[in-house]
Amino acid sequence: TQHPMGLAATKAAHLQYGDLDVSDPGLGFDIVAQVATWLRAHGLPGLRLDHLFMSGASHTGSFQRVFLGDGFHERARRPDGGPAVEGYLIQISSGAFMMGGYHALSADSSVPPAGDRRRVIQSFDVPVIELLSEGEAETNRDSRRPDSDEAGDRYRLYEVPGACHMTWLDPVSRGLPETVEEPSDFPMPALAGGALRNLRRWAVDGIAPPRATRLTNLSSKDDGPCGRMAESLPLLRDEHGNAVGGVRTPDLDVPVATYYPHSTLPPDDSGRGAFQGDIMGSMTRFSADKLQTLYGSPENYRSEYEAGVARLVAEGWIDEDEAQEWGKRARKISF
Repeated sequence: TQHPMGLAATKAAHLQYGDLDVSDPGLGFDIVAQVATWLRAHGLPGLRLDHLFMSGASHTGSFQRVFLGDGFHERARRPDGGPAVEGYLIQISSGAFMMGGYHALSADSSVPPAGDRRRVIQSFDVPVIELLSEGEAETNRDSRRPDSDEAGDRYRLYEVPGACHMTWLDPVSRGLPETVEEPSDFPMPALAGGALRNLRRWAVDGIAPPRATRLTNLSSKDDGPCGRMAESLPLLRDEHGNAVGGVRTPDLDVPVATYYPHSTLPPDDSGRGAFQGDIMGSMTRFSADKLQTLYGSPENYRSEYEAGVARLVAEGWIDEDEAQEWGKRARKISF
């Protein structure tokens, strides 16, 4: 599910190339551009292909930024000259993150330096949505740009407070170590599904998606807790310790926990613990006394939470099926 072109492109690549040894990772950008072009010209046996979108998270999120920033999008064209890829959803990848926000074009080249314009999404002939967790927002200050609805510059940036890069509770994150703190249970996948639907509506039907405010970075690492990366900056937080602004969800507006996009791993000899802990989210649940003070009763809490879920549906962030799954979270809380 993390392949930059998805299952259809994986099948197409195998039909076109068979088993392929890619000697340099940088060749992947050109291969994907060729696959996208071929798909729009020929389709797949037994599959009607009306539209093609690119999405991915983390490494494949950064893949899309390079694909756009270094001209591969312009090379991937339909037979009529239009874009082979009609929209991009870049997930949990910060353009200003120096370790992985922008990949080198080949093994012999270097990544763009801090401040390079390619690290900021520019104007394209298709819509681009960036969906970042709180963890990426810590490093994202220098790659932010305004949202736009212009025909040649359709863009949204969504920074989600409470969300993290990954947690071992995520179904796709099997094999991760357990953390000292309780792992985050923030429901980021539902927002990703909504963003992908909104991307398609924007590209195909011309319906612009909702906007959201940005998270606020403080001035220096001395101003609060944040990740270990040099470019990480603390975020403005509320009285409960949760980040202020961004895409608002009931888990932050009607909180039962403090969410933090980092955690601590037990000491080991691998040397990987510090970095893995830095990208794995954690949470600290409120005490029963605090919940009683905030909401009075579980029924009041559930009512407020469900109203928040209904707002997400009304504003177009999630659909009814996702709302039902999200609503189950409130029914698990008692105090």
